[in-house]
Amino acid sequence: MTLQLWQVFEFPPKAEAAAAYSMPLIGITCLLFWMQRLVLGRKSYVALTGKSPGRQLIKAGAFRWVLLGWSLFVCALALLLPFAALGQAAFARAWGKGLSLSNLTLGNFHYLLFEHHNSQL
Repeated sequence: MTLQLWQVFEFPPKAEAAAAYSMPLIGITCLLFWMQRLVLGRKSYVALTGKSPGRQLIKAGAFRWVLLGWSLFVCALALLLPFAALGQAAFARAWGKGLSLSNLTLGNFHYLLFEHHNSQL
């Protein structure tokens, strides 16, 4: 599947098809992480390395909720924006038209499932 994904980037590149190809890979990866969590989740592990320096608690006072909000915002952007961009590209008719109802399609998945394989023969 990754080779098919690489072929989509040959001339002319089809970013929409590449994004659609990546969606099952992301699903498989999430499933494998979930399975790993099930298998290893109840066991405990100890790192056998040198001593780390002691941790110090920083008193943020009234700003602790602001700092927590900022930290969660940055984490959400780092996790959600790449998936949102990938999803938008996978369901888009054209790469540069942005997110709108007129630009949404399932045609990229139809192309990958039914037409792309036949065009390689």
